[in-house]
Amino acid sequence: NFVNPFLYSFRNIAYPTNINSNWVQNQALARESKLEKEVNSLFGSVSLDYKEWLYLDITGRTDWSSTLPKQNQRFFYPSVTTSFVFTDAFDMDTDILSFGKVRVAWAKAGNDTNPYQLQPTYSAGSFDSQPTATVNATIPAVELKSESSTSLEFGVDMRFLNGRAGLDFTYYKIDATNQILPGPLPRSSGNSAFRFNTGHLQNKGIELLLTGTPVQTTDFSWEVAFNMNINRNKILKLDDEGLTETYRIGGYAGGNGPSIEARPGEDFGTIMGWDYLYYDENNNGETDGAEKRPDNRLIDDNGRWYLLTDERVPVGNQTPDWTGGLVNTIRYKNFTLSALLEIKQGGDAYSGSASVGLTMGQSVESLAGWGAEYGGLAWTDDRGTEGDTSDDIARNDGVVKEGVYANGETNTTTVPYWYEHTDAFSWGAGSGPVSKVVYDFSYIKVQELSLTYDIPGKTLAGINWLQNASISFVGRNLFFLKNNAPQGLDPSAIGGSGLEQGIEWGQLPRRAQYGFTIKTSF
Repeated sequence: NFVNPFLYSFRNIAYPTNINSNWVQNQALARESKLEKEVNSLFGSVSLDYKEWLYLDITGRTDWSSTLPKQNQRFFYPSVTTSFVFTDAFDMDTDILSFGKVRVAWAKAGNDTNPYQLQPTYSAGSFDSQPTATVNATIPAVELKSESSTSLEFGVDMRFLNGRAGLDFTYYKIDATNQILPGPLPRSSGNSAFRFNTGHLQNKGIELLLTGTPVQTTDFSWEVAFNMNINRNKILKLDDEGLTETYRIGGYAGGNGPSIEARPGEDFGTIMGWDYLYYDENNNGETDGAEKRPDNRLIDDNGRWYLLTDERVPVGNQTPDWTGGLVNTIRYKNFTLSALLEIKQGGDAYSGSASVGLTMGQSVESLAGWGAEYGGLAWTDDRGTEGDTSDDIARNDGVVKEGVYANGETNTTTVPYWYEHTDAFSWGAGSGPVSKVVYDFSYIKVQELSLTYDIPGKTLAGINWLQNASISFVGRNLFFLKNNAPQGLDPSAIGGSGLEQGIEWGQLPRRAQYGFTIKTSF
């Protein structure tokens, strides 16, 4: 039975009266949706070469998308790529430089959007066995255009010593404009957002690949490959008028918790949150421009709580300084040993796990000051009866929080140890510094180790139908040589591959994988 006749949907099922239909719908294991989109394309390409050392490739593609307004449904994006093998052109093939090529590429790319962004839509369902229709809270776009990006790339590929050493260098720059984004609206308007074209993002960086074979004999070889990527994705503007100061990408606890935002003039992935106020000894105690050190954080007169900013401010950025990898492959006769290191230098992240662990006393770091054996200081607990010493209790779990008073004097007040980390739970307006649990998530990880044995041909000689075979033992996600993340968290798994790679919350323990493979050919 269905609540709305002829609407065949899991969320439209009429459940018996003794079943909580709302709970069943919210817990439904299967849900369905139907989206229809049509794209027609026309593509053409031309490839030319001159004497096999000068190459030119030209492509052009036009798309017509049903998700865009009729007047803007058509968008065209071309590309031009050329490469020049100068060692062949100038007959430069020597023992030192065995191959050399330069390449230049220019391309323009377009992108449409999801279906049903141009007209008001509603979704049908049921509540308490009664039919419902919910209107989309986002105002449809009126003059929506395709997203556009223009890229320029320059590269050099060279081989030395008859191919035993190599260098591949690439510089790229990508300008993305007309991004299709939802802009937030006040709830009083009756809608939550409106969709429009906006923004200008510039993504530029370099990629470097170095390869080499330091040792190579008949029975033994050692090959090395190192790659490195430096990328900067900068927000040039969020709107044409320059009125939008920030765009929230994601976060926790609504507008008062930590969030990842795009802000004009800054690298993509700014982490926003409450921060400490700092004392500037060179500027009469003013906080603007003060050096951010733990020993000059401003603290209240009781030595208990740090003073915080009046609003959320940038406290970090998820973009790493650089990323890379190192592969070493050693072969000896029929054995091959390979090791892959994964490297990330820089890049901040807010750790929700550290926040909860410190606040709730569930992490090793939260033990600081918890008794004399953990560095706790002596203090007297008056049990809330100031002036009456009859029921005072002597305790040894006190701490002196690092910081200064408003007059610049160093804090010397001993307070119970729980004041040290209670403010790590920074989800409300001014409740605690988000920056307390923002960490540099740099790491060097042994991502993979493998040992392979190629079964000799003479061993397989008696098996006519088997040409070759090998067996490999592999371990992945093994251990860290360097890990800046707190409490043993896996910094390589923060935020997955989405846009919120600067926020960690409730991460599962790192899992190593072990296995073996057998490969054969017939």
